[in-house]
Amino acid sequence: MNYRMCVLGECMLEVSAATLEQKSEVSAGLSFGGDTLNVAAYYARLGGAVDYLTALGDDGLSTWLVDRWTEEGVGCHQIVQEPGGVPGLYLIQVDDAGERSFIYWRDNSPAKRLLSSATALTQLLSHANGYDMFYLSGITLSLMTESSREMFFSFVSDFRAGGGLIAFDGNYRPSQWPDKPQARLIYEHMYRNVDIALSTAGDECLLFEDQKVNNAAKRLQTWGVQEIVIKDGNNDCLLVVGGNATSMPALQANVIDTTAAGDSFNAAYLASRAKGIDCRDSVNDGHRLAAIVIGHRGAIIPRSAMFATGDLNDGNTITA
Repeated sequence: MNYRMCVLGECMLEVSAATLEQKSEVSAGLSFGGDTLNVAAYYARLGGAVDYLTALGDDGLSTWLVDRWTEEGVGCHQIVQEPGGVPGLYLIQVDDAGERSFIYWRDNSPAKRLLSSATALTQLLSHANGYDMFYLSGITLSLMTESSREMFFSFVSDFRAGGGLIAFDGNYRPSQWPDKPQARLIYEHMYRNVDIALSTAGDECLLFEDQKVNNAAKRLQTWGVQEIVIKDGNNDCLLVVGGNATSMPALQANVIDTTAAGDSFNAAYLASRAKGIDCRDSVNDGHRLAAIVIGHRGAIIPRSAMFATGDLNDGNTITA
């Protein structure tokens, strides 16, 4: 069993900045990143069949992005390339503890226009009913307007009715929402239509003011989510399946850059679940990949670094 997964979201050019202490200058490197694209790329590296749905421009940098994603094994045939458009961009800075901060230039990006248009989103999603699994994040939701979000929820209902699974990472970013009450209503609506929740303790507690991870899990269960994973950084991860909760320790790692820690976990978890691996082993697979990713700089680490330790098999099941 190997589910075909469809991923909806936004990916941008990534400019990483580092200070050269001796010369007091700043160097910059160009790459790409975005929570949903990170999941798609790592899922593909682990042998998963995945297509990415987004919008870019028709400029050279947009073509460069599509070429790089195709090299990763991500299906890009449904990406909309908007005439005259250019991709969004963000600057990432990482402190000595590996924590990152971002500055964005995305307000006029093709992806944002696509996700905010009910007409454009309807057209894009008209080809998405043939997949086994559909993945998105809270950032994807935040880029939608009321009308496009209403259309999207209708698609989700039809997708699940047809036997498809919805996987969702809350990934709550307060600055991307008008206010917390509105975000809560939209998240609740989304979670009530989710089969696999891949949440983060900090995000859930920030948005819903849960006092403990267990409280967040019980809330998601009340809303009907059948498979719940709540990540909590270096702390234990909580897995809840069929009403049974299991606390699973994260792996200790040398933290260089926490970018895509949760995304890589999600990708490995879903890739393993798609191959029929049980939830507990899939959580362990997620921890393995996340521990490798945070030991390197950038959202998408080199393939050679990802498989160097022997803990992961390129395109195959992750080793136990």
